[in-house]
Amino acid sequence: MVLASAVLVSACAEKHSDGEEESSRLPTAPSGTTTTSTPTTPTTPTTPTTPPTASIAFTQDIKPIVSGCVRCHGNFSTYPGMMSVIIAGSASSRLVVKTQPGGSMYNYLPADRATNASLIKQWVVAGAPENR
Repeated sequence: MVLASAVLVSACAEKHSDGEEESSRLPTAPSGTTTTSTPTTPTTPTTPTTPPTASIAFTQDIKPIVSGCVRCHGNFSTYPGMMSVIIAGSASSRLVVKTQPGGSMYNYLPADRATNASLIKQWVVAGAPENR
């Protein structure tokens, strides 16, 4: 099968000495038979994939988490101030690293620290939108 394919491919590229294209000499279906090819259709995923929406935003979700941080980090009270310590879209942004478990600011997060740390990371990685 591989050999036959290789022969056909190389034969298509060659020209005979009589000037006739080799592709015109390729075997054809016997007379009285029809060859058809069935077009293939692209497969579609069973679950549509939609781009993530800005479900976490600074004003609605992050500002309440960092409100206690304002005592030492006054710039966290505003969106521009918060943007000065992050790189939108980067999971290695300084704010993300410091607020994750083991980070120097993790123990200062309010209530459910793990959930709040996760929200901060999700927000930054999603591009750090200001509002929904």
